Amino acid sequence: MAATKDQDWEQVSEGARISVQFDHIGDTLIGTFMGFQTIEDPNTGETWEQALFDDCELPSEVKGEDVVTNPGYDLRRALERIEPGKFRVRVNYARNIPISGQPSPMKGYRVDRKAL
Repeated sequence: MAATKDQDWEQVSEGARISVQFDHIGDTLIGTFMGFQTIEDPNTGETWEQALFDDCELPSEVKGEDVVTNPGYDLRRALERIEPGKFRVRVNYARNIPISGQPSPMKGYRVDRKAL
């Protein structure tokens, strides 16, 4: 995040981003992939990664916003192959993948990129 000046004020934090969830097959997110941030629960020390997207087109309710999503294994693996800040990325929740011994299926995503 670049610091911006507003008269005598210099922005050092933009605050928490809106969180986007993939609840239904077909849900789609389009935005500029900006990389990952690690979040730590101050009470438990548990950590997890969030994927950052700027200037989203979809979902429509977050158009123009900077958002985060909590990527599972499949989505994280795809995003790790995309250079942050260089591509518009379309993430589509494409299918559920049954996993033996797991109570719920893994979410499968189609991920496409387009150079800026």
